[in-house]
Amino acid sequence: MPRNQLLQRATCQFHSQCSCFQPKTPPKPGDWLADGMPGARSDRRGQTYAAFSNLKRRRFPNRRQRTIALCNVDEKEDDSAESVMNLLCRFVSVYFGMLCREADPFSDSERRKLHARMNGTLPQYQTGPIEKLLKRRLRDDQKDTFAVVGVTLVDLYPNKDWNFVLGEASPMEGVGVFSFVRFTRWFEQAWNAMFEEEQDGTTTTTTEDLKWTDMLRDARALRRALQTLAHEIGHLFHLEHCIYYQCVMNGANSVEEADGAPMHLCPVCLRKLFHVVAKTQREPLDIMGRYQRLASFLEECGLEDDARWYRDAVQRCSAPVAEANEVQPMEIDSPGENIAVAMQQGLCLETMK
Repeated sequence: MPRNQLLQRATCQFHSQCSCFQPKTPPKPGDWLADGMPGARSDRRGQTYAAFSNLKRRRFPNRRQRTIALCNVDEKEDDSAESVMNLLCRFVSVYFGMLCREADPFSDSERRKLHARMNGTLPQYQTGPIEKLLKRRLRDDQKDTFAVVGVTLVDLYPNKDWNFVLGEASPMEGVGVFSFVRFTRWFEQAWNAMFEEEQDGTTTTTTEDLKWTDMLRDARALRRALQTLAHEIGHLFHLEHCIYYQCVMNGANSVEEADGAPMHLCPVCLRKLFHVVAKTQREPLDIMGRYQRLASFLEECGLEDDARWYRDAVQRCSAPVAEANEVQPMEIDSPGENIAVAMQQGLCLETMK
């Protein structure tokens, strides 16, 4: 059976037989898709599978370049970083069905090329110079590497006009950099202290107290880090923000809004991912196996709620796959309402051309 037909059958199984996927919830004031917010202007139209598969400018992995490299950007010595980086690599490999390896950390000469500033008493790196170094890494290792992703516990900013940014991804360049510092309880505790120190002129708060192992001890911080990797590496595959379902590719205007997003891809975004990843593999697509592996990994990490979702999805969607009826793509004006109707009718939102 042709790959496109296999993919259609597999993804339509989740549309028509699995009730795990929930339509996108209406935005609250200040949320990503709320009126007046940037997402309402840039993302409200959504990205259908047809639009994704017909992208003119795109950069996808292939059977030769099918490795994602994770690079620790941090300057300070931290023996615990290796175990965390290993965990992140395992997650990326299971989530995206590709190889993932830890790249060498930035050298001293590379770190001297970084641009740093202080935001109050919080150190920050500018994203541009980091991405430039990552592009050089990718150019020097084009043999098998599709993308190089930098991760750090130092806060980030894109330019002098911005207060901070959680990360940046450049799909056509194959690089991205993401900070996890704002996901930690250390940041929550230290942020108020830093403001107090600014008031009285002291500078006792320091990121030297923050270690990579803090990510392993704090399930919430670890979930946020894994969720960010899934979301931002999704952008490197040209997946845009999702408006159709509750999905890891939903946008967010705050860490709190991002916490409300699930760890999983919705059926629309799952089809996009498998469209890409299938180009790197000779074996048939295995959605169930992916879900089972993710459930086991998340249980190991202590993320029981997310693991349970994958276990439930496997159980609910284990019935034989029925042939999908061809359905015309819907125009999405009110995503939640239209998709709820589509799910009740047991229809596919989109049809493989």
